[in-house]
Amino acid sequence: MKKIIIHFLIVAICSIPFNQANSQTEKPNNDFIGQWKTEDSSVKMVIFKDKDGLFQIVAWDASDGEELVIEEFSFDDKVLKTKEKMPSTDWETYNTYILVDENKIKNIINGDGNGAIIYLIRMK
Repeated sequence: MKKIIIHFLIVAICSIPFNQANSQTEKPNNDFIGQWKTEDSSVKMVIFKDKDGLFQIVAWDASDGEELVIEEFSFDDKVLKTKEKMPSTDWETYNTYILVDENKIKNIINGDGNGAIIYLIRMK
């Protein structure tokens, strides 16, 4: 467990400067804050506010630790939109995350994801 926490902190710290290139003028819904995992894959995501109150996102493949590069993101109440890239496959996706309820997010994936729909569940 300690290794997982240390890994998460390293990934989070390394991604903060890059992920700050988002639209902080939007009014994000705090219900997105938390640790999330996909139902059918090993992708995990953490959404949090940094020390300046800015939203940050870190996502990675838990099977091998590869980080998804979040190139852009913006919020609009119960919708989070991202542009992501997986370095190992060079896939670029445009994701629309819709807050279904406090414990579930629907993710519509376009770009190289070709319209796939997956769900993320809040980790407890």
